Amino acid sequence: MAGHFHSWIENELATVSALLARLQTALLEDDLHHIRVSFKKLRAVFDTAEGPNLSFKQTFPTLAKFYAVSGELRDMQVIMKKESSLPAAQAFTQPLSLLQVSEMYLKKRLLRLLNSKQFNEGWMAELFLWKETLLSLRTEKLQKQFKPLSKDKIRERNLKNDFHETRKLLKKTIYQSEAFGSFRQVQSKALSKIEMHYLQQLLGEWHDWAITIHWLRQENHKKPFAGYYLLLQQATLQINRFISDIQYVVSH
Repeated sequence: MAGHFHSWIENELATVSALLARLQTALLEDDLHHIRVSFKKLRAVFDTAEGPNLSFKQTFPTLAKFYAVSGELRDMQVIMKKESSLPAAQAFTQPLSLLQVSEMYLKKRLLRLLNSKQFNEGWMAELFLWKETLLSLRTEKLQKQFKPLSKDKIRERNLKNDFHETRKLLKKTIYQSEAFGSFRQVQSKALSKIEMHYLQQLLGEWHDWAITIHWLRQENHKKPFAGYYLLLQQATLQINRFISDIQYVVSH
C-alpha cells in the first residue's frame, strides 16, 4: 500500500511541476484544468495530515496564490463555455464580449504571477516541502481513518440543497481512495466507485451552471439588459435538469 501511495504522490507532484513550467510560457486551458485537478488530489491527502493544524495557505503561500488566481481564470473560462452554449447567446453577444475581456485580464494577471521573481524563487522549494510532508505520512493509519461516503450522508446534505459542500466532499473521497489504492467499501450503504464518479460528473455540471447564473445575475444587476433575462431563463432550465438528476441518483 505504501508503495502505491508514494508512487501516486510522486506522479501527481511531477504533473504539477511540469505544468507549472509550461504555463509560464503559454496558458493552455487543458493544462490549467489538469494542474488544478492535481492540486485538488494532493490537497485531499494533505488535509488528512496529523499533528498541529496545517494550513495549506500558510505552509505553501506561493503555491496557494497560484491556485487562487488560476481558479478565477478557470471559472471565467467555464462561464464563457456555458454562456456561449445557450441559444440566446447567438443573438446577444454583449455578455460574451465582457467575458472575453475578463479572461484576458485574468490571463495577464496569472502570467505576471508565474513569471515574477517571488514566484520563481518560491514554488520549487514549496513543492519539495509538500512532497516531503506527504511522503512522511503514515499511510496505513491514513487508510484506516478513511471513511467511505454513505448514501445517507449524501441524502442528508441533499435535503439541505448543500450541493457545493457535497461536491467538495465527494471529490475529496474519490481522490483519497485513489491515493490509498483502494475503493473498498466497508459499509453496505456506501457509494460505489461508479456511483461516486457519476455523481461527481452531475455535481460538476451543476457547479458550472451555478457560477454562470451567478455571473449573469451580477452583470444584469450592474447594467440591466434584456438579453440577460433570456440567458438566465435558459441557464436556469439547464441547472434544473442536473438538480433533478442529482436528486434521483441520491434517492435511489
